[in-house]
Amino acid sequence: MSCDCIRHPLIGNGPVSHCMSFPPLPHGVLFNHSTTALPFQKAWIRAHALDRVLNLADFQRFLFEKAGHPAIVVSYRKAAPATTAHRIEYWGPKTDWTVTKAEVITIAPQDRSILTVGEVLQDLEGPDAPQVWKQRFWATPRDWRLLDRLALYPRLRDQVRQTREKGSTKSWIIAQGFQPLGPGDSLEDSKEISLPSNHYIGAQSEDFDLFLLPSDCSQLPSHAVRVRGRSGIGGAIFQAPHVLISRGFSRCAFAAFDTSFRSSVRGIHGPSEDRDLLSFLAAYMRTGIAKYYLFHTSSNWGITRSEVVPPP
Repeated sequence: MSCDCIRHPLIGNGPVSHCMSFPPLPHGVLFNHSTTALPFQKAWIRAHALDRVLNLADFQRFLFEKAGHPAIVVSYRKAAPATTAHRIEYWGPKTDWTVTKAEVITIAPQDRSILTVGEVLQDLEGPDAPQVWKQRFWATPRDWRLLDRLALYPRLRDQVRQTREKGSTKSWIIAQGFQPLGPGDSLEDSKEISLPSNHYIGAQSEDFDLFLLPSDCSQLPSHAVRVRGRSGIGGAIFQAPHVLISRGFSRCAFAAFDTSFRSSVRGIHGPSEDRDLLSFLAAYMRTGIAKYYLFHTSSNWGITRSEVVPPP
């Protein structure tokens, strides 16, 4: 099989038959997991026959230097697909030297796959939707089989609730740390919270590593902290026992004492009798298999940011 090529700018005027001249769209059109995004994706795919999707996530800093998010290019028709067997070409090219030298995007055979409308709609009905666009972008057929087997195990979300889940019986809670006021923030829109201790750990601290000790933390001048009014924090996450995970997923640690952190860290808090389980979770989250699974199922990691966002 040969490689197809597309010439930049704006993905048009290519030297081969497979050329596109459509404006790029934000990657979130197909990758977002939010409760409002999923109904839109289902309606769009049912109403319009998608012929080709070009995922340019790996070219974000090469093609669109000032873009805040990766782009996709979608070729679709006004009419709805005739059947769920309608085929969608999915191209996920990876960067190489040609794009920097000649503004040519090379699409290797392994970066091309075929999806049907039925497969996409079935994926969107799943508990982790959407997954198919991410997994077909980075994973191989062997990865797909392994990911399917891993998905059979119980999920962390079955045990952990978010702060917006009212009336939940889940015994663990996950939330971001506090967001302190910035230079441009209004004092009128702020609020004061009381932290359970003066211990504080920064997201980039070298001591943020598997098991935290009180001596690894710095000391805040006061238990009272003024934060942004929209900070949706849960006070319990600052209380022990808890697991702390950095936004970039580069650091993870268990703390058996009360400590606070900013919004670049997420905390998972549980009851004292679950201390051993939480310490195990901190160790597990640092393993290769955990990072492998999260990489292939997160909408952000490997596409736009090294960040794992809990599903809604």
